[in-house]
Amino acid sequence: MFNIEKKTSPSPIREPNSSELERSIFDIGSLRHHEGFHFNFDLDRVLQDIVETIKNETGYPLALVSIVLKDVQFFKAYVGLPPELAISRATDRCSSFCQFVVQSDAPFEVENAKLHPNLPQDMVERYSLAAYYGVPIHVDGLPVGSLCVADTVPRTLNSHQKKRMQALAIHASDRLQELRDELMGPSALLRTAVLPAFGETNNAMGPLCLSLESLEEKFSELQPVFRLLTEINANRLSPEEGIRALGALQSTIAEQAEVLEMIQIMKHSMTRVMQMVTNIQMALEDRSPIETDLGEALKASEILSLHMTKLVGGVVYDQPTGKISIALRKQPLLVILSAIFNLIARRENTSDFGSNSGIRVHVNKTADSVLLRFERPGVLAANWTRIATLASFLWTGPDPVKSKAEDQGLTLTLPLAVAK
Repeated sequence: MFNIEKKTSPSPIREPNSSELERSIFDIGSLRHHEGFHFNFDLDRVLQDIVETIKNETGYPLALVSIVLKDVQFFKAYVGLPPELAISRATDRCSSFCQFVVQSDAPFEVENAKLHPNLPQDMVERYSLAAYYGVPIHVDGLPVGSLCVADTVPRTLNSHQKKRMQALAIHASDRLQELRDELMGPSALLRTAVLPAFGETNNAMGPLCLSLESLEEKFSELQPVFRLLTEINANRLSPEEGIRALGALQSTIAEQAEVLEMIQIMKHSMTRVMQMVTNIQMALEDRSPIETDLGEALKASEILSLHMTKLVGGVVYDQPTGKISIALRKQPLLVILSAIFNLIARRENTSDFGSNSGIRVHVNKTADSVLLRFERPGVLAANWTRIATLASFLWTGPDPVKSKAEDQGLTLTLPLAVAK
């Protein structure tokens, strides 16, 4: 914990660079990546109760819940702000002390900022800020801002007050997580599942377009051959004359093999595009009965999430799935599985960016359900919890989809269809 005391000489505090801030401010659950959250300036009553409580218990005139973004910090709850800041509810990030809380993911304390010119002085000069104490608040296990107090006179908190603030910061974190989860409802989960499939479709269209251009060029080069064959077929050239003329175009005729190769590339690309389009349609429009073959749903989900999962080694099964009927419609099951694959594969969800060992899927059938376990080395424990929360949003059928996060993986419990 940083602790700048009036009795000591000012020590330099390193300004965080942009890459550090990008890592400090969460991404999969980033407030700046989910429209509406950090632009929603409505005060939250739960957070407001927290800052009012901490103001009363510490005696500091200013208490805030701040959210630190790339270029700005804004206040989701406050008490004691000057009138103009109560209107804007934001300051530049570079002017804030809360940025150091996010950078270090630890409490940050200043007894008298006026004695430390190495700290941002904008708030000191404009509003005579002197004392500050901030505790990190988290979403998805990562620091996003601070529960803080400030005063215009030099002072510090006692140990009991600091522990109390740290306890209240946990409640503030829980509330921010709830607000964040409200944004990640079914429509956001659907986007998570489907949007990468459009990227993979675009990737498949690239080779197709190039092959079409090359094929057009090859057909132009083969026009003399086609004309000769037409003349031979119409008996305007004898076979001997035609053979002599074709002999002069041996290299051109030999390139026919390249044409066949291009057609094969086009066929493969078209197959990929058709697979993507078919599965995107299934994810967006459900007309299926309340019963789905799990193997088919997993295969379709693999195709939808290929754009992400291919970067980490794909999806690997410990054994063949076999035919298992699930009491869920295909559309929500497809969305859930695709979203899970995409979320697990995301770079910011793992501490092991270079891992390409794949996403491992274990299937275990019980008397009335199927347990699907997902594993990938390096995924942060907090993010398994986050993914499990998302997975529980969409379900139809007689029983909900149950999800359980553990340190090393995620388990989905899916209801078996009743045998007819």
